[in-house]
Amino acid sequence: MERRERMDAAGAVGLVGFSLLLGSNQVIIKLVNEGLQPVFWAGLRSVVAFACLWLWLAASRRPVRLVPGTRASGLLMGAIFSAEFLLLFLALDLTTVTRVSVIFYTMPVFLAVAGHFLLPGERLTRRKTLGLALALSGTAWAILDRGAGGGAGSLAGDLCALAAAMCWAALPLVSRLTPIGRESPEMQIVWQVMVSAGDRGPEFRLLVPHAGPLPGQRRGLVQLPHAGLRRAGGLAGAGRERGAGDHRRARARLRGHRADQHRAPPRRVRFRCRRR
Repeated sequence: MERRERMDAAGAVGLVGFSLLLGSNQVIIKLVNEGLQPVFWAGLRSVVAFACLWLWLAASRRPVRLVPGTRASGLLMGAIFSAEFLLLFLALDLTTVTRVSVIFYTMPVFLAVAGHFLLPGERLTRRKTLGLALALSGTAWAILDRGAGGGAGSLAGDLCALAAAMCWAALPLVSRLTPIGRESPEMQIVWQVMVSAGDRGPEFRLLVPHAGPLPGQRRGLVQLPHAGLRRAGGLAGAGRERGAGDHRRARARLRGHRADQHRAPPRRVRFRCRRR
């Protein structure tokens, strides 16, 4: 990938448009989190993004080729990307969009500090260091100031947004310092969404039972099409029942329901009467 030392007009317009998309993206995430769990939406987002990216590569006739020696770094980039958006979705579910926006967009601060030590030619001057210190102090103030009555957001949500910003800053570092940088930009995005879409199974099994039931699940309004997602939704409802005994009984009911689905239908028995 070609390295550019200065930003041209096309790059500036692209960054402004990208920032607008990111801002609207967080508002949409906050809205859809009211319907299903954040883990589900994070996984669904990656699946849809992977399908759209694959269609664009096919339409533009760009070859999908993996550069030899980039598998490990590609998996690392995909894991970091997956953690970033999982933390972002959780943060928007726990705190307000305003707090997440202020904290999440401290990513350039972390990237500049890390680049000072890890990237050649990215040294920080005294003026830049002073600006970064002011930015970090403002972020710390935003996290520690809970407002009247603790504010509308939670500390856990703020910390998730901060961790998501660090993961976002780690992505360009992985691209610059590992062999994945030899890949084209579109292939780097393929690695990110491919790994993020492929590892949602373990996240559903481990995290969804603790995320609460789906809205409308008890009323039968939400039907999950995939068997694994149905199992995750059932465990989510079971996980809300208090006590270890209630949880075990809920899991037993779920296993009994699955066994009934796979049970063979009863055989018909015909009786014949002989004539004397």
